[in-house]
Amino acid sequence: MRQRRVLDVQPHRLNSIEILQGDLSLRLQKLESGNWQVVYKDRDDSLRSITADSGKVDDLIKILQDLEAVGFVSDAPSSLDLANFGLDDPQRRIVLRESDGSRYFLQLGQLDSANNLIYASTSLAATVYQVRPFVLAATSLSPLRFRDRRILPLPGAANLLAIEWLARSDEDESMIRRLQGSDLEASPLAARARGFEVGEFLREGFQDPWQRDASSVVEWTSILRFMYRLPGDPADSDPRVEELFLSERRGGTTQFAASRSEDVIFTLPLNFYG
Repeated sequence: MRQRRVLDVQPHRLNSIEILQGDLSLRLQKLESGNWQVVYKDRDDSLRSITADSGKVDDLIKILQDLEAVGFVSDAPSSLDLANFGLDDPQRRIVLRESDGSRYFLQLGQLDSANNLIYASTSLAATVYQVRPFVLAATSLSPLRFRDRRILPLPGAANLLAIEWLARSDEDESMIRRLQGSDLEASPLAARARGFEVGEFLREGFQDPWQRDASSVVEWTSILRFMYRLPGDPADSDPRVEELFLSERRGGTTQFAASRSEDVIFTLPLNFYG
């Protein structure tokens, strides 16, 4: 009976996973600490790195480790065969590198629509396989898929001075509420200033307003402004400021938010205010 496991993934040996499609690429890089980061090029073609959600990286590794062939198409494919299967210009090329410098890869070609299976090949054998298509979605090139969901509005050493809640109009901002002193200490928002997990990332790149799709624009109708100082800042200096831009609530529970400094748009968690 043929071995159906497509790859021989040893999770403890991996130190990077690179996902490529044409000129696009995203790399998951393991750090000496054991944590992972996402390395990619942003809209300005500048190289960026952000903290990865280790659970999501582990999920991807598990998917690749358990990936099995549903069918065996050819053990000696010709160049024409590879082109017909979409493996000469694959939808995905996933390169796995181990700590000793060795590397191997998986390629995902065209969809066999009649059977809802993807043609696949690896550097470990000449065989062309068919695998289930969920692996294509699992190897998304969006950095948001692997990004750590925790947003950190303020640096760890920050001394939070006040939180202002401002309403926005076309021409002005007006104060809704200002929290400081004992009111600030008692507010759940003071804890959120130290970090919180977003509900879901929606877009990489800050926009004001947010063009959600071709026919929908989301306005940021209010701002949460966190005012703080860092150790060494003069006591009479203007406070530093971090802001979250907020939409109106949608459907009673969904509220969109954006961070200019994090350069991302997301949904707030349900427990954000309490």
